[in-house]
Amino acid sequence: MPKIVSLLLAAGHSSRMGQPKALLEWNQHPLILHQIKMLQTLGYPVAVVLGAHEEIITTQLKDEKVLRISHPNYDEGMGSSIAAGISAIRHLQPEAVLILAVDQPLVTSTYLNELIDYYQKNQAGIVQSVSTEGWKGIPVIFNERYFDALEGLVGDVGAKPVVKNHMDDCLAFTPSELLTDIDTYAQYQELKKATHQS
Repeated sequence: MPKIVSLLLAAGHSSRMGQPKALLEWNQHPLILHQIKMLQTLGYPVAVVLGAHEEIITTQLKDEKVLRISHPNYDEGMGSSIAAGISAIRHLQPEAVLILAVDQPLVTSTYLNELIDYYQKNQAGIVQSVSTEGWKGIPVIFNERYFDALEGLVGDVGAKPVVKNHMDDCLAFTPSELLTDIDTYAQYQELKKATHQS
């Protein structure tokens, strides 16, 4: 089994949400803790990219065995957060990275294990998820041969330039579970209600 590092992106300002997404309550925990504990069940190292609201979010992570990555230039966009994360995990010498965002609370360890299994069986360099709405993106797995390209990312389009330049080595995985992200507080409330949380 290849050594994989889980890279959780939690550096954004959450401007449309009006408050830090990472600290929204989910299953009676801050969302970022819910995500970290789920990732830890995979058995791989977990790294978290922090930027906006870093100080207050860090207080929630003091008891967690995660690599905390400080990204002061978080306002440059998701691409820069991915680049910072890749740079910080290089010393772990992973063979691949699993990238996901803190605002996808419905992603489960079952799904991620399916995604990893699909990556291993098909030996593609990139495996991205297909959402129920039809968009493709994170959670996504990149083989180490794309680390240089990921580390060179800038702007707010995430890893799309790397995927676009290597479509011949990219597969899309359609999950059996919902992939939904939350950008506004109204979406967060709707998702909590739909998943029967109090």
